[in-house]
Amino acid sequence: MTESALTPQTDLKPATQVRTRAAMWLNLLMMVAAFSYGAYSGYVAMSTQVWQYGVITGVMGALALSAAAGAWLSWRGKPATGTLITVAVMALAILTNSALLIGLGLVFFAMAVFLTATFIAPLPPTQATQWVSVLGLIVGVVALLLDVFGSRGYRTEEPVLQLLAPIIGGALALASAVVVGRQFRNYALRTKLIVTIIGTTALAITAVTFISDRFARTAFVDDVGSNLQRVADSQALAVNGLLSEQLSSLRAMSLSEVIRTRVAAENLDYLNLSEAEIRNLLTSADQVWIAEPSSNPLLSGVVNDRATEELRKFTRMFPDHTQVFVTDKYGGQIAATDRLAHYDLSQEPWWQAAFNRGIGADHISQPEFDEQGKLLGLRVLVPLYTVGQQDFMGVLGALYSLDGLETVLNRGRIGETGHVHVSLPNGSEIHLVTRPELGLQVAAARLDIDELLRPGSPYREIRLRTGAVHIASQALVASEGASSDAITSLGWRVVAHQQRSEALQPIEARGRVTLLLGSVAALAAGVFAFWLARLLTAPITQLTATAARVSGGDLTAQAPVEANDEIGALATTFNVMTTQLRESLEGLEQRVAERTKALRTTIEVSRRISTSMDRGTLATQVVEQLQSAFGYYHAHIYFFDEARQNLVMAGGTGDAGRLLLERGHRLPKGRGLVGRAAERNEVVLVPDTLRDAQWLPNPLLPETRAEVAVPIAVGAQVFGVLDVQQNVVNGLSQEDADLLQSLAYQVAIALQNAQSFERAREQAALEAQVNAIGQKIQGATSVEGALQIAARELGRALGGARTRVRLKTDEGNGNGHATTERGD
Repeated sequence: MTESALTPQTDLKPATQVRTRAAMWLNLLMMVAAFSYGAYSGYVAMSTQVWQYGVITGVMGALALSAAAGAWLSWRGKPATGTLITVAVMALAILTNSALLIGLGLVFFAMAVFLTATFIAPLPPTQATQWVSVLGLIVGVVALLLDVFGSRGYRTEEPVLQLLAPIIGGALALASAVVVGRQFRNYALRTKLIVTIIGTTALAITAVTFISDRFARTAFVDDVGSNLQRVADSQALAVNGLLSEQLSSLRAMSLSEVIRTRVAAENLDYLNLSEAEIRNLLTSADQVWIAEPSSNPLLSGVVNDRATEELRKFTRMFPDHTQVFVTDKYGGQIAATDRLAHYDLSQEPWWQAAFNRGIGADHISQPEFDEQGKLLGLRVLVPLYTVGQQDFMGVLGALYSLDGLETVLNRGRIGETGHVHVSLPNGSEIHLVTRPELGLQVAAARLDIDELLRPGSPYREIRLRTGAVHIASQALVASEGASSDAITSLGWRVVAHQQRSEALQPIEARGRVTLLLGSVAALAAGVFAFWLARLLTAPITQLTATAARVSGGDLTAQAPVEANDEIGALATTFNVMTTQLRESLEGLEQRVAERTKALRTTIEVSRRISTSMDRGTLATQVVEQLQSAFGYYHAHIYFFDEARQNLVMAGGTGDAGRLLLERGHRLPKGRGLVGRAAERNEVVLVPDTLRDAQWLPNPLLPETRAEVAVPIAVGAQVFGVLDVQQNVVNGLSQEDADLLQSLAYQVAIALQNAQSFERAREQAALEAQVNAIGQKIQGATSVEGALQIAARELGRALGGARTRVRLKTDEGNGNGHATTERGD
């Protein structure tokens, strides 16, 4: 398909053509991506027979078809319709993947947010695109919640996507930034704010959550792998001990004098026979052994041989050993506890292995299921040599039941899905079957042992044929000493493994909490973005509407000033401009009316604050109502501290006032405009602060250009200073100073009233206390009682630890006194 063939066929404007072409290419890219992912899912579904991937394949196929339809609709000049169809099916695909795959909620959250932002970028900035961007965030949050709270009974793991998650997330963020950035200047201001806030929040949440989860998950997986390694090592030692014990017991039996004497005597019968004659003799005996009943002399001779009784004693001591036998040096049976399949055992591979291994080299065969004994066992063989260890005499062997191995494997169970099995060199394994009463089973290996043997990490994450991913570790069953060669040559490896999802349940529980908090934060960010965009753009919209009214001739239109930010300053400037224009047209009468209204406002403010009795409340009311009434840049109030050396800020407007109050802002008396006004008890007006050498700038109020400081005083008594600032040169005049002085006087009166009220309240409380004490004293029935009451009540009132009352009287020529004390 060429570039000309992809050019929209409708007659569109250049800007619309650019958007149409961008939407078409985005849909084509989505079609290719959906088809590729669907093909991969289909391959996994066929190779693992995991049904979840079959469902995902179908959904991704539907997404590829919808993206193709979206590209065609964009080519036909309907990019909005085609894109919305693709976004809707994409949302369905994201939710389906998150519901069926474990541990990828964060990836699908990023996909939902960034892909939605990318797809709506070429569309015209409308109300619909704003809602679609919020919808993308909601789909992402739902994907997170599905991953966090979705049942694991119907979900599977996808290690490839988990491995590629950082690449996918980074590529999505980069692609989204490029596409959105190219169209960003064409967005409406509200859309810009929504996209910026949602995108930044989603990127931050995704990055922080992913990085913290990866670090924690990696550390936890290492711990799980190390634990599995320890289990594998310990169980390998247990298996080695089990096999070593069987070899040791059989080796001890091989030292029996009865057995060695009997074997030596049997070998003497072959002295005068050639090799061919010996073979023919053994072949004939083997045919008789197979065909004849147990009463045949050959069979009964072996079963009833005097060495057989020694073997039976051995089986009674070690019941896991059956089919214990001893042969001569040519493989012919001498004694046996059971009737084996052949008399001549020299043709058995395990007998040949014991014969060929040499002096002191025992042999253990690979597991076999014995039909005769109906058990899974090993052939354990010990070659017999003469006393000088020079000549081969024969073989002592037994079939060892692997029932003891069942106990070892049972001890290695970890959780519900954790198992331990023995991996055999032929690609099979010994494991416990699902039903414990069925015991052990030799079956095809579920884990790829070659993958576990690769150098590097002591553990691996391997997908089983069932589709589940397991963390596994292995250890070689090996031994040192006399039995080392026989056990090590088995090539057995103990494999400990546990399903990854179960092993990581603790860290996933923590991850679920993190994802839940992240999803709540993301959803809150989306709602906040939509609300903030409306809040921030509403004043601009109103200002634009007001400008339109003014341009239409309505000079009474005023832009609402809702904040002291740049938009508020712009609205204030605009209002000043329209006011000046209106005043120049309407004349002096209108200005007088405006000023009269301001005076009435001042009187109303003064009336309200005159009733306040609390200094903090009084200061707050003054500055807030001043700014609300006159639109000053900033206003604050200072009161003297108790030492009357510093002026401490008691109230201020805006964020600057709040910060100054939190810092306990204060000024020394006599310093700056405020200190000068307090020290001299006079109004200090500075129309241009940059021209006043004593003016002190405040970094929190960088736009101050005019300032007036008015003492709050009654006569010579100064309580504090009312300070007002404006952000334009000559923004404060003598008229403002006069009005503020009148207001400051009202504040001083309110403070004086508050002080008088407090003194009266304290006096009334004191008098009430004195009256109460007097009434209690009058109720006393004796002088001593009255003194006790007086001491107790005065002590409580004055807060003393001990109160003493003394009376002095004269009787005749002598002196006397009475003492009453109260103590705590």
